[in-house]
Amino acid sequence: MVDLNKILAGLRVMTEAEELEHKREQAEAEARKAQSERSWALRDSEIPITDEMRAAVVRDTLKATPALATVRQWHEAWKSGAAPVLVLVGRPGVGKGVAAAWVLSRTHRPVYLKARNLVAYHAASFGEERQRYEQAVRTELLVVDEVGTEQREAKAAIQDVLDDRIGGKRRTLLISNLSKAALLERLDERTVDRLRELGVIVELAGKSMRSGAL
Repeated sequence: MVDLNKILAGLRVMTEAEELEHKREQAEAEARKAQSERSWALRDSEIPITDEMRAAVVRDTLKATPALATVRQWHEAWKSGAAPVLVLVGRPGVGKGVAAAWVLSRTHRPVYLKARNLVAYHAASFGEERQRYEQAVRTELLVVDEVGTEQREAKAAIQDVLDDRIGGKRRTLLISNLSKAALLERLDERTVDRLRELGVIVELAGKSMRSGAL
Protein backbone atom coordinates (compact mmCIF):
# COMPACT_ATOMS: atom_id res chain seq x y z
CA MET A 1 0.00 0.00 0.00
CA VAL A 2 1.34 3.42 -0.93
CA ASP A 3 2.10 5.64 2.08
CA LEU A 4 0.75 9.01 0.91
CA ASN A 5 2.00 10.85 4.00
CA LYS A 6 5.56 9.68 3.34
CA ILE A 7 5.36 10.83 -0.27
CA LEU A 8 4.02 14.25 0.73
CA ALA A 9 6.72 14.61 3.41
CA GLY A 10 9.35 13.82 0.81
CA LEU A 11 7.94 16.45 -1.50
CA ARG A 12 8.03 19.05 1.28
CA VAL A 13 11.70 18.28 2.00
CA MET A 14 12.54 18.66 -1.67
CA THR A 15 10.68 21.97 -1.81
CA GLU A 16 12.55 23.33 1.21
CA ALA A 17 15.88 22.21 -0.23
CA GLU A 18 15.11 23.86 -3.55
CA GLU A 19 14.06 27.03 -1.78
CA LEU A 20 17.31 27.14 0.16
CA GLU A 21 19.28 26.60 -3.05
CA HIS A 22 17.29 29.35 -4.76
CA LYS A 23 18.01 31.77 -1.89
CA ARG A 24 21.71 30.88 -2.01
CA GLU A 25 21.86 31.50 -5.76
CA GLN A 26 20.00 34.78 -5.31
CA ALA A 27 22.43 35.95 -2.62
CA GLU A 28 25.41 35.04 -4.80
CA ALA A 29 23.91 36.90 -7.78
CA GLU A 30 23.28 40.00 -5.63
CA ALA A 31 26.84 39.85 -4.28
CA ARG A 32 28.26 39.64 -7.82
CA LYS A 33 26.10 42.59 -8.90
CA ALA A 34 27.21 44.68 -5.91
CA GLN A 35 30.87 43.89 -6.62
CA SER A 36 30.44 44.83 -10.28
CA GLU A 37 28.84 48.16 -9.31
CA ARG A 38 31.66 48.92 -6.88
CA SER A 39 34.26 48.13 -9.53
CA TRP A 40 32.63 50.42 -12.09
CA ALA A 41 32.25 53.23 -9.54
CA LEU A 42 35.98 53.07 -8.79
CA ARG A 43 36.78 53.21 -12.51
CA ASP A 44 34.43 56.17 -12.99
CA SER A 45 36.05 58.05 -10.11
CA GLU A 46 39.57 57.56 -11.54
CA ILE A 47 41.10 57.22 -8.08
CA PRO A 48 44.66 55.86 -8.45
CA ILE A 49 44.74 52.65 -6.39
CA THR A 50 46.60 49.36 -6.62
CA ASP A 51 44.95 46.22 -7.96
CA GLU A 52 45.22 44.71 -4.48
CA MET A 53 43.39 47.64 -2.90
CA ARG A 54 40.76 47.65 -5.65
CA ALA A 55 40.05 43.95 -5.05
CA ALA A 56 39.72 44.45 -1.28
CA VAL A 57 37.35 47.41 -1.75
CA VAL A 58 35.21 45.56 -4.29
CA ARG A 59 35.01 42.40 -2.17
CA ASP A 60 34.51 44.41 1.04
CA THR A 61 37.46 42.72 2.75
CA LEU A 62 39.30 45.84 3.96
CA LYS A 63 40.83 45.82 7.42
CA ALA A 64 39.06 47.98 9.99
CA THR A 65 40.75 51.34 10.56
CA PRO A 66 39.65 54.60 12.24
CA ALA A 67 39.63 56.26 8.81
CA LEU A 68 37.37 53.61 7.32
CA ALA A 69 35.07 53.65 10.36
CA THR A 70 34.75 57.43 10.12
CA VAL A 71 33.88 57.37 6.42
CA ARG A 72 31.46 54.45 6.84
CA GLN A 73 29.62 56.32 9.59
CA TRP A 74 29.46 59.50 7.48
CA HIS A 75 28.21 57.56 4.46
CA GLU A 76 25.57 55.62 6.38
CA ALA A 77 24.34 58.69 8.28
CA TRP A 78 23.98 60.80 5.12
CA LYS A 79 20.27 60.10 4.64
CA SER A 80 19.54 61.09 8.22
CA GLY A 81 21.18 64.48 7.92
CA ALA A 82 24.93 64.01 8.32
CA ALA A 83 27.19 66.94 7.51
CA PRO A 84 27.69 67.31 3.74
CA VAL A 85 31.44 67.86 4.13
CA LEU A 86 33.96 65.57 5.82
CA VAL A 87 37.63 66.53 6.13
CA LEU A 88 40.13 63.78 6.92
CA VAL A 89 43.57 64.95 8.02
CA GLY A 90 46.61 63.05 9.20
CA ARG A 91 49.99 61.70 8.20
CA PRO A 92 50.35 59.54 5.08
CA GLY A 93 49.54 55.88 5.54
CA VAL A 94 46.77 56.09 8.16
CA GLY A 95 44.14 54.81 5.72
CA LYS A 96 42.61 57.99 4.28
CA GLY A 97 42.98 56.90 0.66
CA VAL A 98 41.58 53.42 1.33
CA ALA A 99 38.59 54.94 3.12
CA ALA A 100 38.04 57.30 0.19
CA ALA A 101 38.11 54.38 -2.24
CA TRP A 102 35.52 52.57 -0.11
CA VAL A 103 32.99 55.43 -0.20
CA LEU A 104 33.67 56.14 -3.89
CA SER A 105 32.85 52.52 -4.69
CA ARG A 106 29.45 52.88 -3.06
CA THR A 107 28.35 55.99 -4.93
CA HIS A 108 26.90 56.39 -8.42
CA ARG A 109 29.34 58.15 -10.78
CA PRO A 110 31.54 59.83 -8.13
CA VAL A 111 34.47 62.14 -8.88
CA TYR A 112 37.99 61.99 -7.42
CA LEU A 113 40.42 64.89 -7.94
CA LYS A 114 43.79 65.95 -6.65
CA ALA A 115 43.62 69.51 -5.28
CA ARG A 116 46.02 70.77 -7.95
CA ASN A 117 43.67 69.47 -10.67
CA LEU A 118 40.71 71.15 -9.02
CA VAL A 119 42.64 74.42 -9.14
CA ALA A 120 43.31 74.02 -12.88
CA TYR A 121 39.71 73.08 -13.68
CA HIS A 122 38.38 75.95 -11.56
CA ALA A 123 40.55 78.47 -13.40
CA ALA A 124 39.39 77.33 -16.85
CA SER A 125 36.68 79.34 -18.59
CA PHE A 126 35.79 76.83 -21.29
CA GLY A 127 36.78 73.51 -22.84
CA GLU A 128 37.36 70.11 -21.28
CA GLU A 129 38.85 71.46 -18.06
CA ARG A 130 35.79 73.65 -17.44
CA GLN A 131 33.57 70.63 -18.08
CA ARG A 132 35.55 68.67 -15.50
CA TYR A 133 34.95 71.43 -12.94
CA GLU A 134 31.22 71.45 -13.67
CA GLN A 135 31.17 67.67 -13.33
CA ALA A 136 32.86 68.03 -9.94
CA VAL A 137 30.16 70.49 -8.88
CA ARG A 138 27.27 68.28 -10.00
CA THR A 139 28.43 64.85 -8.80
CA GLU A 140 26.78 63.23 -5.81
CA LEU A 141 30.18 62.62 -4.19
CA LEU A 142 33.35 64.64 -4.75
CA VAL A 143 36.65 63.57 -3.17
CA VAL A 144 39.48 66.12 -3.23
CA ASP A 145 42.87 64.71 -2.22
CA GLU A 146 46.13 66.40 -1.16
CA VAL A 147 44.39 69.53 0.10
CA GLY A 148 46.84 72.03 1.55
CA THR A 149 49.85 71.10 -0.58
CA GLU A 150 48.90 73.36 -3.47
CA GLN A 151 49.45 77.10 -3.89
CA ARG A 152 47.31 80.04 -2.83
CA GLU A 153 44.95 79.65 -5.78
CA ALA A 154 43.45 76.52 -4.19
CA LYS A 155 41.81 78.57 -1.46
CA ALA A 156 39.43 80.15 -3.96
CA ALA A 157 38.90 76.84 -5.76
CA ILE A 158 37.93 74.98 -2.59
CA GLN A 159 35.75 77.86 -1.41
CA ASP A 160 33.94 78.05 -4.75
CA VAL A 161 33.42 74.32 -5.16
CA LEU A 162 31.92 74.12 -1.66
CA ASP A 163 29.63 77.07 -2.42
CA ASP A 164 28.67 75.69 -5.84
CA ARG A 165 27.83 72.28 -4.35
CA ILE A 166 25.45 73.63 -1.70
CA GLY A 167 21.96 72.30 -2.26
CA GLY A 168 20.86 68.94 -3.54
CA LYS A 169 22.17 65.63 -2.27
CA ARG A 170 25.87 66.32 -2.66
CA ARG A 171 28.70 65.27 -0.37
CA THR A 172 32.32 66.39 -0.38
CA LEU A 173 35.25 64.53 1.16
CA LEU A 174 38.48 66.51 1.55
CA ILE A 175 41.74 64.71 2.36
CA SER A 176 44.99 66.22 3.60
CA ASN A 177 48.31 64.82 4.81
CA LEU A 178 48.72 67.87 7.03
CA SER A 179 47.72 68.12 10.66
CA LYS A 180 44.45 69.88 11.43
CA ALA A 181 46.27 72.96 12.72
CA ALA A 182 48.58 73.12 9.69
CA LEU A 183 45.69 72.75 7.23
CA LEU A 184 43.60 75.46 8.86
CA GLU A 185 46.64 77.74 8.81
CA ARG A 186 47.07 77.16 5.05
CA LEU A 187 43.44 77.99 4.24
CA ASP A 188 41.97 81.47 4.43
CA GLU A 189 39.51 82.46 7.17
CA ARG A 190 36.50 82.39 4.86
CA THR A 191 37.21 78.83 3.70
CA VAL A 192 37.81 77.67 7.29
CA ASP A 193 34.49 79.21 8.36
CA ARG A 194 32.74 77.44 5.48
CA LEU A 195 34.29 74.09 6.42
CA ARG A 196 33.20 74.49 10.04
CA GLU A 197 29.71 75.50 8.94
CA LEU A 198 29.19 72.64 6.49
CA GLY A 199 31.27 69.82 7.84
CA VAL A 200 33.38 67.94 10.31
CA ILE A 201 37.18 67.83 10.51
CA VAL A 202 38.59 64.53 11.78
CA GLU A 203 42.28 64.19 12.60
CA LEU A 204 43.59 60.63 12.32
CA ALA A 205 46.58 59.54 14.38
CA GLY A 206 48.66 56.40 14.52
CA LYS A 207 51.49 54.69 12.69
CA SER A 208 51.58 54.31 8.93
CA MET A 209 49.82 51.16 7.73
CA ARG A 210 51.23 51.28 4.21
CA SER A 211 52.68 47.79 4.57
CA GLY A 212 49.40 46.27 5.73
CA ALA A 213 46.54 48.61 4.97
CA LEU A 214 44.41 45.90 3.38
